[in-house]
Amino acid sequence: MLGNAKWTEAAVLGAGPAGLAMAGELAAQGVKTTVYAPDPFAPWTASYGTFEKLLPDAYQGAVRFRFERPLWITRQGQSGELNAPYVRLDTIRLQGSLLERARGHGVEFVARSVESLKREAFRDQAVVDATGRTADDRGRTRYQTAYGMWARVAPAEWLAEGRMIFMDLRPATADAPARLPPSFLYATREGQYHFFEETVLVSDEPCAFEVLAERLKVRLSALGLAIVEVEREERCVIAMGGALPSNPIRSNRVAFGARAGLTQPASGYQLARCLELAPRVAKSLASGASPETSAALARAQLWSLERRATYALFDYGAEVLAGFGQEELTAFMEVFLGMPEAELIQFIDGRLGLGGALRIMTRTFSKVNRDLKWRLLRVV
Repeated sequence: MLGNAKWTEAAVLGAGPAGLAMAGELAAQGVKTTVYAPDPFAPWTASYGTFEKLLPDAYQGAVRFRFERPLWITRQGQSGELNAPYVRLDTIRLQGSLLERARGHGVEFVARSVESLKREAFRDQAVVDATGRTADDRGRTRYQTAYGMWARVAPAEWLAEGRMIFMDLRPATADAPARLPPSFLYATREGQYHFFEETVLVSDEPCAFEVLAERLKVRLSALGLAIVEVEREERCVIAMGGALPSNPIRSNRVAFGARAGLTQPASGYQLARCLELAPRVAKSLASGASPETSAALARAQLWSLERRATYALFDYGAEVLAGFGQEELTAFMEVFLGMPEAELIQFIDGRLGLGGALRIMTRTFSKVNRDLKWRLLRVV
């Protein structure tokens, strides 16, 4: 509940996973909460996956597919396994669950354009800005770009039920132009369909979807796969990295989700971490005596000095990865994916502490070849 607070209302801007998660948690704390978005109930089009251990228990019901031991494949075609189950979520079920929780606690929904929200001061309210991240928000923006498709292929059993490839590090083509960023294959078996995604992990500029679609076509052909039917496609650009939002002393606003820099700058993951953080941030936001002090408490919950230092380390890692060619990326990832799974998945998700992040990066550096060591040192 609100305790000694002299305010009782909050505005949540944005109706994506971060916005709905915060709205539901704030309302559960006794705050009268309204969600503002251009179309608050528009179906989400993105697909989501994460490591099972990182997904809060409250959202396990949204899991549609589970993969016990994700594979990763080296440049030479050898395979390794991650002893960390991975899940793919049912987007409709996830959105429905978050909407149901929000409505159950009395959250109201108002359709408002982005332009009108920018002009609204929302005085005497705490404001959660969960409108997402764009390239122009902050400097030093980098990008993860992916083209994916759900398709029936021949042979139909290329991946068995319950199997997935987390990263296939083999190059899609033997003669990829050096000026184009490297990419890898992510693939899952989802019912009668396979989901294939050609992904640029991180680059200074977004990669054209046409380039990724062509790489995926060439890759599947080289794997001996024929596309029988494409059920649907997915195109995704994630803006990430760069400076974190500033912490103004007197402001009634707190950013959350991608808007707050919660996207891991070197991996693009953020969903599970947002869902995990939402209850704690909402509790901090509901505990202040004014909208300004409440927002300051919530920002402190999100970004302690240690978390800011860890973020800077992740951002440095993204800078390194963005400068790699295909050979360098694959050589690096072959070592990195061999790190202990418990630390590895928390690093990927962005929740590993500063000490843990330093340990895993130091271990990786110690194991890469001499040429890659020099390449890493030249970035510093």
